[in-house]
Amino acid sequence: AIEEAHFSQMLFSSLRSRAVSASRLPSSLLSPSSTRHLSTPPPPTAVSPPTLTPSLANQITKFTSFLSTHGVPSHNLAAISAMPHSSAPEVVKKWQSMMQSHLSAQLHVLAGLGYPNTEQGIGQYNMALATVMGGAAPDDAEEMRVGSRDLWRE
Repeated sequence: AIEEAHFSQMLFSSLRSRAVSASRLPSSLLSPSSTRHLSTPPPPTAVSPPTLTPSLANQITKFTSFLSTHGVPSHNLAAISAMPHSSAPEVVKKWQSMMQSHLSAQLHVLAGLGYPNTEQGIGQYNMALATVMGGAAPDDAEEMRVGSRDLWRE
C-alpha cells in the first residue's frame, strides 16, 4: 500500500512536471485523491429501500418463505433437524442454528431491496412493516399478519 501511494505520488508529480495543461485532461486525473488502483474495489453505491406498501410487504414475506423452503436455508434446516437433541445445550444450539438460517434468508431478501445487510436492516424493515400494518386496511393488515406468522411457523 505504501509503494502504491508512493507510485501514485510520483506519477502525479511527473504529470505536473511535464506541464500537462488542465484544459487537456480532466481535473479528476490530476488529483492524487481520486487515484484508484486495480486492486481497490469501487466504493459501494448506496441504494435506499423502497417505500414499503402492503403489497410489497406480502411479496417480501412470500419470497423469504420461498427461499427458506427451496434455497440454501432449507438445506441448512434439514441438516439441523438431523442433529441430536438429547440435552439442553444441544437444543439451544439447534434453536440458534434455525434462527440463523431464518434470519439469513430474510437478510438476503431485504438486502436486495436496499436495506442494510445487518441486524439494523431487519430492524428498519420491521419498523416500516409495523408502520404499514398500522395504516393499512383491515384486510391488508390481516394478510400481512398471517403471512408473517406463517413464515415463522415454517
